[in-house]
Amino acid sequence: MKVLISCACTIVLLSCSAHVKDLSVDFIKIEAEAIILLENKSLNSNDLPSTIKSLEPMGVTIRGNGLFIKMNSFFTSESGLFIPSDRTIDYSSIGQDPEYKRLSENVYSYKIRG
Repeated sequence: MKVLISCACTIVLLSCSAHVKDLSVDFIKIEAEAIILLENKSLNSNDLPSTIKSLEPMGVTIRGNGLFIKMNSFFTSESGLFIPSDRTIDYSSIGQDPEYKRLSENVYSYKIRG
């Protein structure tokens, strides 16, 4: 019985590992690094700041409204983190496409369904 419980707990922990990783993100550092990239208006994917690089993103792009850190992609959909260039705008838009959810003062998760 103890073996079965142990196996079940291991499976649950492994399936939640992506969520645990997300919870350990330092949004203040990510925002600070993103602001520097946005102010420079340049991005070298080989030389990303340390906190953003530690996320192991699929891609990082600067678009008109901010910095996108792509963490997942499947066909035409993608998701990740978004840091707006204009921090006075609230981008929260749950249930829309694209969808933005505020994670900290100026860091959002985003999902584009395509």
